[in-house]
Amino acid sequence: MKVLRLISGNCFDIPERVMELDKDYRLYYNVKSKAIELHNLKSHPTFQLVLPYSQLDARAVDYIRRTRVDKIIIEINKIDEYNQNLEEKLISQTLSEMHEKTRSVVKYMNRGGSKIPSYSELLGDSMKVEDILTEVLVRLGDRDKYDIKNLPQDDEEINTIIKCINMVVSEIASDYIPVEFEEEVEVDNGIIPYDKLSKRLINLKNITKNSTKIVTKMYPNEILVKADGLVKVCYLYMPEEVKLGDSIELSPKVTTMLIVYGALGEYCLLQGRYEDANLYDKRYREMLKVACRVTKEIKLKHGWWNS
Repeated sequence: MKVLRLISGNCFDIPERVMELDKDYRLYYNVKSKAIELHNLKSHPTFQLVLPYSQLDARAVDYIRRTRVDKIIIEINKIDEYNQNLEEKLISQTLSEMHEKTRSVVKYMNRGGSKIPSYSELLGDSMKVEDILTEVLVRLGDRDKYDIKNLPQDDEEINTIIKCINMVVSEIASDYIPVEFEEEVEVDNGIIPYDKLSKRLINLKNITKNSTKIVTKMYPNEILVKADGLVKVCYLYMPEEVKLGDSIELSPKVTTMLIVYGALGEYCLLQGRYEDANLYDKRYREMLKVACRVTKEIKLKHGWWNS
């Protein structure tokens, strides 16, 4: 004799109303325990709960609905707890980074500096592709699918996310927060071809020789310079496309999470998840607006920290 007997219907249509809550819900009568049980065909094992009523009526539907909401709340609380722990970890990492940068500033001052250098001048660029990938995968719910220390080179999802990262980096560098670079270049017959520069030029800031600014004119393929010999070229450039293992060259104003939200917006858009794409893009634009705020260069009188 079977212990469980399927309840396919009753005068109040309770089994049908329960299936409206979840199409995989089924009600069974347990012959051995003489109780009504709720099962979910998608779960293994299928058992969910025992109804506290001997008769099937509206109370059963309300009870199942309440327990279902309680389970959802428990899962949400677990997600919130995980996100809270992640946020605390990120805050701790940020504070450690600020501490190291502050130490570098003090060392710089003790060497006789009179201007606070940028973070990139102090420590160099430290934003890694893997750092951004990890945060993106966490928010997509796919973090456990990959070993971050050994990411596959030919994985479609990973490569798509990296393409999205490159799209965001290009947008930030070209339209919002440009990256500045200075190098020495040899002028030949008053001309500097663009391919002679080590990076992809977006816009020229200035060219100097012996600290004197030189008159220049830009053409489609070259820069015309009223000078010869070695000059210093200061320009804004487009960072190269990144791949696994690379660092991202951007202004220190650009945070990891800014790129993360931008990449999430692009990725969700490509996947047809338009509502998620809109939410992530909104967060990205808000953070980008903050990052674009103009800050004045801080200059300090030499020796102020010893007074």
